[in-house]
Amino acid sequence: TQSTGIVHVVKALIRLLKSKRETQVIVLTNITTMSAKHRKLFEQHMKSFYVNASDPTNVRLLKLEILTNIATETKHRCPAPGVPDVRVQLRQGLRRRHRPRYRQMCRRDIGGY
Repeated sequence: TQSTGIVHVVKALIRLLKSKRETQVIVLTNITTMSAKHRKLFEQHMKSFYVNASDPTNVRLLKLEILTNIATETKHRCPAPGVPDVRVQLRQGLRRRHRPRYRQMCRRDIGGY
């Protein structure tokens, strides 16, 4: 069925995030576009978009945008059991990172922080 095919595509995209940095940027750019319209497809893969200390700024910004797209729908309710609260991860990233653009996007996306 069509939904089974989409699930396979999403899994393949998530797997590609472990590729070379150039590939990762292309995949993240496409996931950013897809997650804006189809949030539910990526909710179960939320951890894949957490920012790592070794991520360059462009990758961090793409991951933040994806997390924002995914979290927007569930922003005002507690996460389901086993699903981490994205806002907590964004706040932790905001505290640890000193890049002005990253801090600005975090403030915009989690609001009031």
